[in-house]
Amino acid sequence: EFTGPQGLIAEEDIAGMSILDANGASIADLSLSFWSDDESIYNCLHGACYETSYSGSGFSARNLPADLAEGLYTYQVETLFGGSFNWQVYYPGQVALPVVDVSTMSAQWVLGSGLQLNWENPSQEAGWNEVDQVRAYLFDATSKKTFFVKLPSDAKTVLVPAEVLARAGMSADSTNLLWRIQLRAYGANHSNYARSYSENLTVPQSDFRIGYAWLQYRTFGDANKDQFRAQVGFYNGELAVEASDVQSLKVKGANGEIVAETANFDFLSGEDIFYNCWSGSCTYGPSSPWYEFHARDLPELAWGNYTLEVVTADGVPLARSIDYQGFLPLPVVDDATMGSTMEGGNLVLNWTNPVDEPNWEMVDQLRVYVFDENDKLLIHVKLPPGATEATLPQQLLEDASAIRGTSAKSWKVLTRAYDQNNLNYARGYSDAAVIQ
Repeated sequence: EFTGPQGLIAEEDIAGMSILDANGASIADLSLSFWSDDESIYNCLHGACYETSYSGSGFSARNLPADLAEGLYTYQVETLFGGSFNWQVYYPGQVALPVVDVSTMSAQWVLGSGLQLNWENPSQEAGWNEVDQVRAYLFDATSKKTFFVKLPSDAKTVLVPAEVLARAGMSADSTNLLWRIQLRAYGANHSNYARSYSENLTVPQSDFRIGYAWLQYRTFGDANKDQFRAQVGFYNGELAVEASDVQSLKVKGANGEIVAETANFDFLSGEDIFYNCWSGSCTYGPSSPWYEFHARDLPELAWGNYTLEVVTADGVPLARSIDYQGFLPLPVVDDATMGSTMEGGNLVLNWTNPVDEPNWEMVDQLRVYVFDENDKLLIHVKLPPGATEATLPQQLLEDASAIRGTSAKSWKVLTRAYDQNNLNYARGYSDAAVIQ
């Protein structure tokens, strides 16, 4: 592992590396592989556990001699900038650590708490006396995120809180979460000279999952309605979601303070057609249901990291980490500029964007919401920020009306801002205009 003057190194920063034995002879023609890690850590080595993280980069060589002898070895490194340096490490000789048997490993989500990992240590096998540390690794095979727990050598269970995993980007509804146990032996200067790895095991996944979780500042045509809001969407496979499927919800700030809890949330559901006009041409598919909890009129939310904690009716803990970009009042389309006409069975909507209003440059996307006579959402149109018109074809209108046997009655234009992770952190809502 290397550290450069600007922090982590890049692969091209190192021109060459060799390892010399005590006599100055090169031990192998090294075949080097560059690596770079960014990992979340839960350190439980000395009793109380705490969160930390690790970022590192360097090179590994996998073709060292199998019979590498005990002794003092020197790493000789040449940098791209013409410099060189040496690093010495004592190697105690080949030590084969025992491996945790995957059949003794189990993972389960503890009701309302977190992820419980259990295993049996091979304490009766040769080499166990060399083990100094146990590590439980979790990694998401989809996102490539890695999380591990540092534990003393006698540990054979750990409960990782759901909110800790959420900050590492993992939850009971993660789709491809694996785990394994690694055993480690250390020498002088904390030099890690031996490791063993169990096989990978899949962490059970909940079908009931968080689809999205947003913290937002919303502006309206009536400024008295402007507010901070939390919005959480859920999925349950092919099944409908009911309010009773969720036992509790909490949103916590960076210091653990609660900014919203169950009593603040209302359950909303509906079914509409998503009409995607983002790329110029427009497409749509069958109508789809949605299920959400909203917490309105929250106290002012500062920029920073928040954690959503959910407990399902079955007691399964779900969590999400939300990086909120902070207060952003987006401009609102004036409903006085909004017009609608029917042309050959198609509905044509047009409006004027508030391009001269503050923060217009922060608008990443427009949406048009079309409602029926019961103020239920029928059609949801996605548009680029420069759009000033949307044409809804007759067939789309007929398909949407068939959802509930109702017709399009009114519409709104929304301005939206997104962060680099595609989280919608600000919206502006026009007042509703009646479809003529």
